[in-house]
Amino acid sequence: MGLVGRGRVPAFLAFALCCAPWLAPIAAHDLAVEKVVTAYLTTEPDHADLLVRVPLDLLSAVSFPAVEGRIDAAAAGAALDEALGLVGEAIAVFENGRRVPHTGVAARLSLPSDQSFNEYGSAAAHLSQPSPAAADIYANQGFVDVRLRYPLGAPRPMVSIRSGLRADLGDSVKVTVRYLPLDGPSRQLVITSRSGRVAVNPTAYEAARRFFLAGAGNLLRATEYLLFLALLLLPLRAPRDIATVAAAVSIGRWTTLIGTGFNLARLGTWFGDLAGAVISASLVYVAIENIVRSRRRHCIAAGVLGLLLGFEWSYRLREQLPFAGPHVLLSIASFNVGVEAAQLAIVVGLAAAASRIVPAALAGRAGLVLLSALVVHVAWHSMVERASALWDGGWPPLDPQSLIIVARWIAGVALAIGAARYVIRRAGARPATAQ
Repeated sequence: MGLVGRGRVPAFLAFALCCAPWLAPIAAHDLAVEKVVTAYLTTEPDHADLLVRVPLDLLSAVSFPAVEGRIDAAAAGAALDEALGLVGEAIAVFENGRRVPHTGVAARLSLPSDQSFNEYGSAAAHLSQPSPAAADIYANQGFVDVRLRYPLGAPRPMVSIRSGLRADLGDSVKVTVRYLPLDGPSRQLVITSRSGRVAVNPTAYEAARRFFLAGAGNLLRATEYLLFLALLLLPLRAPRDIATVAAAVSIGRWTTLIGTGFNLARLGTWFGDLAGAVISASLVYVAIENIVRSRRRHCIAAGVLGLLLGFEWSYRLREQLPFAGPHVLLSIASFNVGVEAAQLAIVVGLAAAASRIVPAALAGRAGLVLLSALVVHVAWHSMVERASALWDGGWPPLDPQSLIIVARWIAGVALAIGAARYVIRRAGARPATAQ
């Protein structure tokens, strides 16, 4: 029995196609204002030090004494102690999963123009000095700089950090943590109150778990991916054809995610926008082919979808790779496994539930044509919007380095397509017929 015809799977696909275009707006949430908190975390054999610079307007709960709108630094000792306790309570450090109590070492006020937190050494030296006795620091300007110390007991502890600073503002408050270990290169992490507890020197298990969950969550927000996959699978009957198309998508995604994750051929962010526009255009193409009852199996289209989706997701993945620590390859693989697991769970779960909800009239050829037409409508508008944004943003200069990078990816894509076609021919796969 194929994916189009009698049974429960067509009902699931019909249900998914009808619901998917409305899933993305529900998940989207744009924040108008961002606040950045700068921090340095160092580890010594018996303790960890955390240096934090917090904008004053994030500490509205602390009342600093003011004279004519300016903070009275000489009388701000009690307020600085309160701010030190507030920051120490909001930003937690853990050793092997156990929260470590902190000791407040220092706190001071800093001018808005102060640049000492650009480097760790100057930040540490800056915190060794008292607040300026007379400075033009207004109530909602400038910074509070604090130094916190955490005793460590284990010889090689797994240290993690969690931010609850102004949790009411969600992801608009970003804490940029530069981790400087005793040995090895430094790493920069960007966390918010929604990031949860983040390991700065994760074990292999911790990195794999985090990226597995990230991959699964990323798929749930990828409306176009789910639509495209459904359109590719709808006309198929033979299990071999279904498996071939699904494998082509996965191989394409793995290829580009691993390549861009390791910076083998890094392109600018403009290419992510271009990939999104091409994905929307490909959705339109495959949906139209389904309407005109094409007999193609779309193996090449499936592989290209995976390649483009890998490009689009790679920009988000690169932002998260500092959380992987030294386990970069494992984390990328776990991200992909999370995508595959979430995809399988969606198929199985909705297939079991949707057959009782979707009318039988949507099954079969009529349902395929109707749902493909709906996808054409949605994807066309998305394609036009993305193409307009890409056009308005301007094209990057095609310098020799950019041309070399593009040539590498073209060669890689050509090899991947050739390998896929060779495997298909060797497997003796035959074109599937639409019902």
